[in-house]
Amino acid sequence: MIGLSYSCDINDELQVQIHEKRQKMIHSAKENGLQSEQTLNISQELDVLINKFLHIHNGEERFEAKSSTSC
Repeated sequence: MIGLSYSCDINDELQVQIHEKRQKMIHSAKENGLQSEQTLNISQELDVLINKFLHIHNGEERFEAKSSTSC
């Protein structure tokens, strides 16, 4: 199914983006401190990615409750 494959691809890509953003945030925190503007901006960007991931994941859980197909 194209829809599920597309959803899985987005899910995988978001997981990679979340991992990379988290690493960038950790590096920024070590270099600039936890309260630096740069670290806080990266943290907010990470929050957006995590929220997107959760929104997609929760949507798939609702869909899977109606059908037995998953990634």
